[in-house]
Amino acid sequence: MADGGTRSFWRTQGALGLIVAIIGLAGVAIPLVLTRGDDDGSEPEPSPTSTATATATTESAEPELLGRGQFDATASSTLDPDAAGNRYDAALVKDGDTRTAWSEGAPGAGVGESLEFSFRSPVMLAGIELVNGYAKNRRLYGRNGRVSQVRVVTDRGSRRSALEDNRMDFQPVGVRAGTTESVRIVIDGVFGGERYEDTLVSEVRFRVAP
Repeated sequence: MADGGTRSFWRTQGALGLIVAIIGLAGVAIPLVLTRGDDDGSEPEPSPTSTATATATTESAEPELLGRGQFDATASSTLDPDAAGNRYDAALVKDGDTRTAWSEGAPGAGVGESLEFSFRSPVMLAGIELVNGYAKNRRLYGRNGRVSQVRVVTDRGSRRSALEDNRMDFQPVGVRAGTTESVRIVIDGVFGGERYEDTLVSEVRFRVAP
């Protein structure tokens, strides 16, 4: 009786041990299965917070307009004021008014004349935009010369680009992006005016990296 009871006891203990072992293995296997099931090579979905942060960072990195008070404008030549008292100084290309304009004052169409800009401190230049011709009205735009090709010179080098005609709003000008203390915009070609030889530019603005 004692021997049989002992054997029965150990058989019971052995069965319990087997059940515990099986449960333990199952507990290990379940996380492994879940881990393998999730590991499909895909990137985790970004949280709404991280997406919003990334979007805000991207938007803040967009080039911004440089304030007109952050640079000065001069020119290689300037047309004298006319009989009506209209002026054509270089500073008029940064006054925010397309009804005023700089006009070169050299003989002929002004090829080789230039606008020169100096910044109060070095800027990370990202782009240049200008309003071509005398954009005060359509009649004056056609009567005067407009720039057909420019060469932009900065501390990073120079770049030529063609401009559109019959466009009285801002258009981009090619430039070598990077840090610079100055910009020179040289007239390399012109669209001739119907009545006057003088070539004009109404506005110039700069975009800089924040």
